[in-house]
Amino acid sequence: MRETKENPGGKLLSRDVVLVMTAGFCYMACSMIGISLTAGFAAELGASPSATGAIAASMSFISLFCRPFAGILSDKFSKRAVAWGSSSLLLAANIGCCFAKTPLFLTICRTVNGVGFSVISVCIATWMTMMIPISRMGAGMGLYGTINALAMAIGPAAAIKIQSSFGYRASFAFAAALIFAETLIVMFIKNGGSPVGKTAGQTAAGKAKTSSPLANSDQNPNQNPNHDSYQASNQKTAKKIRKPAFLIPNVIEAALIFMIFSVPYFSTQAFVVTYIAAKHSPADAGLFFPCYAITLLLIRIFFRNAFDRHSFTFFVFACGFSMIASLLFLNSAANSAILAVGAFFMACAYGVMSSVTQSKMIEFAGIEHSGQANSTYYIAVDFGMIIGPFITGLIYGSAGIDRIYPILVAIIPAAMIVHFAFVNSGSKKA
Repeated sequence: MRETKENPGGKLLSRDVVLVMTAGFCYMACSMIGISLTAGFAAELGASPSATGAIAASMSFISLFCRPFAGILSDKFSKRAVAWGSSSLLLAANIGCCFAKTPLFLTICRTVNGVGFSVISVCIATWMTMMIPISRMGAGMGLYGTINALAMAIGPAAAIKIQSSFGYRASFAFAAALIFAETLIVMFIKNGGSPVGKTAGQTAAGKAKTSSPLANSDQNPNQNPNHDSYQASNQKTAKKIRKPAFLIPNVIEAALIFMIFSVPYFSTQAFVVTYIAAKHSPADAGLFFPCYAITLLLIRIFFRNAFDRHSFTFFVFACGFSMIASLLFLNSAANSAILAVGAFFMACAYGVMSSVTQSKMIEFAGIEHSGQANSTYYIAVDFGMIIGPFITGLIYGSAGIDRIYPILVAIIPAAMIVHFAFVNSGSKKA
């Protein structure tokens, strides 16, 4: 296990890890508030129906192009400094939304939010990978993924409640308060997150003397009983990696698979209320996100060690069949109970695959490239956030509401095809 003076026993849940996860919850909940409210707020400000979709997608669109740079920043600079800088953008953007009076100004605010979100999401995730033991990377990133998933469920639920009682501006004020809390939390993290990439680069160049690849301002190789094994591991990784981590085939595979899983999830997130209403179902659409969050939390509690024991192939198939089951139940949504079952299987599918792919990307890329690996992960999220609602809108408009989930079901086997295509190409073992 990785030891530091802040985490002498190499514990999975050290003080700093808990603080980083809390900061991650705050920024993600803030971001999901904006995603769930932007379209409605734009309409209230006078935007046309077609413009509201474009304004709502502006954050994800700009984030997509900023991700590679976010990975570089996270690998080259102190995580605390990067987090503060990106948090400042998020804080300014959400305060700006509180005072927005035109669709154009709202679009500008959401674009600034997209830049901040793209950087902080990669930064916090990369910071997390520096603090958890290498042998528990799957469990650690799985737990972090669960916190993100809870924020993605709680954020929209809180936003809708606040908006219905106090209006859109109050909801954005709440989002700004969350980001302000995140900046305060970051101040109390002892490990500042100094970059680790330089050491790996020196190793690859064949320098005679090198420090531990896991070393930073708060770490000492003499305190790490596994220093030699980590150094050898990263020497091997550095020799293999000649390009940025997001170009490594294994990382691309995990990103493509996760993007496929993201499409039905974000489609459901954007259209579940509309779908229930159009079907004239008595189901309570508001149950979906709490049921999803509770299920994912229980999975993490009772199956926390499974993430480090099973192969990637196992999760691709298990999560794939769970996603198909979820979409079939959601297609019916005849009552609240069936909707809750759909949410249960969605957590078993997207929620679990979110954790698995993020940890696998870091494993495949190497710890010194974790920033670029995390940027690739969030690029997949961005594509899912853009493609999912877009495809669903096209299906709704052309084929009708009843065709949405059957078509989404047909997309899932593509994840298995991608996986075996990479396995058969010899890029990695299953």
